[in-house]
Amino acid sequence: MAHVIFKNVSKNFQRKTGGLITSLDQVNFSIEEGSTTAIIGTNGAGKSTLFNALTRQIDINSGEIYLSGQRIDQMSLSKVVSKIGQVFQNPSHGTAPRMTVFENLVLAEKRGEKRGLALSLSKKKESDLANYLSKFHLDLENRLDVPIEFLSGGQRQIISLIMATLKQPELLLLDEHTAALDPRTARQVMEITQTMVRDFHLTTLMITHHLADAIKYADQILVLHRGRIVNSHQRDEITHLSTTDLYEELENLNTSEE
Repeated sequence: MAHVIFKNVSKNFQRKTGGLITSLDQVNFSIEEGSTTAIIGTNGAGKSTLFNALTRQIDINSGEIYLSGQRIDQMSLSKVVSKIGQVFQNPSHGTAPRMTVFENLVLAEKRGEKRGLALSLSKKKESDLANYLSKFHLDLENRLDVPIEFLSGGQRQIISLIMATLKQPELLLLDEHTAALDPRTARQVMEITQTMVRDFHLTTLMITHHLADAIKYADQILVLHRGRIVNSHQRDEITHLSTTDLYEELENLNTSEE
């Protein structure tokens, strides 16, 4: 059985004028365990709605969503949060900026648990996390007592990524997580992301406008347009694709509606 399954998922939003906007329209796809799927599409395609449906930030109107064989579109928000790790486009999201790196990491480790934070802020835990951070060779192990807000954008995004993967979630969501970074830092973050995905065998769903990243890292590319999956590319086909091919595919979708 596939690790993630969308079955005929639809989501409508009410316009202020009373009409309906269809953001997801009978969406069907599946993701195999341990694979990476990239979602590409122009603005307004429904990418964010799809992620929000997965994480129970919104309720779908119809259809079913499964993760690890369990239907999650009717699960409680807290239970879904414990299963899914997410890294956002804005490095400020997903972290508590005024709390230290150490406190943020401990919070991430306790996701889904009810025990108090103070009990986990021990010297041993600090030492364990310092050893873990040293593997990334970014000097983060010496910044455990620094508030997140004082880190660079790249450092914050790496911390966000580490927080999202500390408990090795059943699904990792990457929401344009390199879009706000300069090209050099974006490449570094993407390389570290790929290492963690590979080492932890994480099932990953990635929204990206960087078509080169979709080609390089994805086992499957889904093309979303006006709330529908209009095309999919599998790994054996992706190896023969260029960024120009994908760009033209997206442009042709827009042109066909003019």
